[in-house]
Amino acid sequence: STILDAMYFGKPIIATSVGGILDIIKHQHNGLLIKPKNSNEIVNAILTLYKDKNLREKLSKNAKKDSSKFSMSNMINYYLQAYEKHLK
Repeated sequence: STILDAMYFGKPIIATSVGGILDIIKHQHNGLLIKPKNSNEIVNAILTLYKDKNLREKLSKNAKKDSSKFSMSNMINYYLQAYEKHLK
């Protein structure tokens, strides 16, 4: 996914709070979540990241670290464990 690619490269994320995004992005930890179709929140999030270097660096560091949770090998292991649990 585009979000995971950006996280892998340590980019601060601004995303809408819908669907599977909520499983990946934690607000103020590894990205900023905004309401869908809310242009004011998009502008505010961009300005916040532009003005706050410490927040940008924190989100970038955490995004890069958290992206490893969603690596192919980790996801395969996760699903294998889930299947094994239900087969017992």
